[in-house]
Amino acid sequence: MVSVITVTLNAESPLAATIASLLTRDRDAFEWLVVDGGSTDGTIARCRDSGLEPRLLPYPGSSIYEAMNRGIDEARGDLVYFLNAGDALSPGFDFAEVLDYKREHPETVLLYGDVLRLKSQSIYAGRFTRAKLLWKNICHQSIFFDTEAIRARRYSIKYRANADYALNIELLGQYPARCVYLPLTVAEYDDRDKSISRSGYENAFERDRLTLIHRHMGKRYALLELVRRATHVRGMLRKAGLMPPFEG
Repeated sequence: MVSVITVTLNAESPLAATIASLLTRDRDAFEWLVVDGGSTDGTIARCRDSGLEPRLLPYPGSSIYEAMNRGIDEARGDLVYFLNAGDALSPGFDFAEVLDYKREHPETVLLYGDVLRLKSQSIYAGRFTRAKLLWKNICHQSIFFDTEAIRARRYSIKYRANADYALNIELLGQYPARCVYLPLTVAEYDDRDKSISRSGYENAFERDRLTLIHRHMGKRYALLELVRRATHVRGMLRKAGLMPPFEG
């Protein structure tokens, strides 16, 4: 079984798409946990009336990652999956595909596929290597975590918007052979109107990023991270007209 976790706060309207996508799935394949931060609209009523028999977990005043950790603690499934309010499972996706793989390969700590970004109508982002993870993160709407593996680590509440990135660096860095890509479009990711600001909080993650990479991936990837940073700075300087283009 998959434990599908949705964190909500006044999400009555966007929940419609999420609920509709879950209603078309095999009910024996998943449980739905809703961790609510203290909604004052019709969020709770919409969940109760959904027909999905959700487990409602009130957690007023919690941060996004505190709420996600609460869901992890309460999960009863073999795999944990996070589906935001407003996001929806892809019409062609079946939980059986990841559950069957996990059953055949119980050592797997992380399974992931792709997502459809609604704003650009583009598929993100294929198979990740450790080097690719230096440049971009795996979208959490595409990831299924082994329940015991994520429960043993949880999300760091130090970061406002990048604790998922930090966790992925740890897992893919330490267990690359046990983090498996499946060529499936798992979800439709609603990136059209995101309210969480990364201002200030991303700086905290960036300060720790090199240390995290060195700790979980080793010296080679820490050096690659320094190259990535230098390349990024050079690009910004060129864009600002402060560095001439490279002439080979």
